[in-house]
Amino acid sequence: MIDTNLLVKYLKGETSKSENSEILRWVEQSAENEKTFLDCKLIWQRIGDSLIDVRNEIEIIWSNIEKKIDHVSHDEQNESYNGKEPKKGFDFLKIAATFIISFAAAWFIMKNWPGDDKIFISHYQFKTPFGAKSEIILPDSTHVWLNSGSKIIFPQKFSKANRQIYFEGEAFFNVKKMGKSPFVVSTGDIEIQVLGTRFNVKAYPEEVNIETILEQGKLKLMKSGKKIVLLEPNDIATYNKDQKLIEIKHVSDTRRYTAWTDGKLIFDNEKLEDIIIKLERWYNVRINIENNSLKQIRFTGTFERESVEQALNIIRLTTPLNYSMDKNKIVIF
Repeated sequence: MIDTNLLVKYLKGETSKSENSEILRWVEQSAENEKTFLDCKLIWQRIGDSLIDVRNEIEIIWSNIEKKIDHVSHDEQNESYNGKEPKKGFDFLKIAATFIISFAAAWFIMKNWPGDDKIFISHYQFKTPFGAKSEIILPDSTHVWLNSGSKIIFPQKFSKANRQIYFEGEAFFNVKKMGKSPFVVSTGDIEIQVLGTRFNVKAYPEEVNIETILEQGKLKLMKSGKKIVLLEPNDIATYNKDQKLIEIKHVSDTRRYTAWTDGKLIFDNEKLEDIIIKLERWYNVRINIENNSLKQIRFTGTFERESVEQALNIIRLTTPLNYSMDKNKIVIF
């Protein structure tokens, strides 16, 4: 998949020759890529002029945010150098810095395309980079906590019929109840529909499973507009995207699945190969296991404010592994 930032840069006429070549190679890879490119180009041409003023406003806001973030980062560094523990207020985590506003690419055509009476509804896209967490409030006052490497797209204003968002990654939702207007989370493979509830969903595109944990209320999992299962509190649904199968289990405590919202990683007899995936996102590092036999080793423990080195040293106390580290690249052997 092409980098959306690069595609927007091309549409704005700001790419170099080498970047143009990269886009051309991507377009020529498949008919689907070509169609996506042409659709984006057409949409841009039709709405580009109307976005100029808004884009300028966004750039001004972002510039001001960056200055504040730099100031906070400088203060935290000083506290660290002075032996103090940095303030936790921005540990969840420099909220503005975790938001990447892809404004131009976030306009959706709602009806009558390509007729004359088109309606465009503005959508916002927020991305949380690896190594960060963030919290946002949606237009309906629903609270969303985003874990590392997550993305959410939502409208500037929800329709009366439903409140639909697109999501990938991991997030915890505390949904505001608004009469009979359902709140719908679309992951691309399944939809999660609720009225007012608290739940966690993990739907990273690169992972085969989509995991939904219900903490409070009721929740429907939908596929192609049809209900496939109804969850009760403390139910966990795991949907396999390849096999199109769903597994339901009931747990006595959902805390280990949602502890990340409090800055904790809890592992309960988990395989090292699964732990590594979470550590990579949590600390924004790359970890390679050279000895395949180590992947099946299991570990139980909790990490809160440990560095990645401290976390690996704790794991090493109860497992036969060693590691080497070069900046953000780690090799386990």
